[in-house]
Amino acid sequence: MERADCDLGYFARSIRGFKRHVGESHDSMFMLILLQCLEALSFVHESGLVHCDIKPSNILLQFDVEGNFIVKLCDFGLPHL
Repeated sequence: MERADCDLGYFARSIRGFKRHVGESHDSMFMLILLQCLEALSFVHESGLVHCDIKPSNILLQFDVEGNFIVKLCDFGLPHL
């Protein structure tokens, strides 16, 4: 099992608080997260599965030491074939 640093819901709440204090926009970061989510869903669909529970808590983010991230989908409890 791999480790994840946080889920998308927690990350979004943290960034909103950060933006309020610092005043910077992180829209481009969310666009990168969205792009990786879509790529992951495309892979899942090409494999013949349908993830039936996409929500922020099922989108995990793993960060490296440089602050780059990898998006991982989780909770494939009952995927449709």
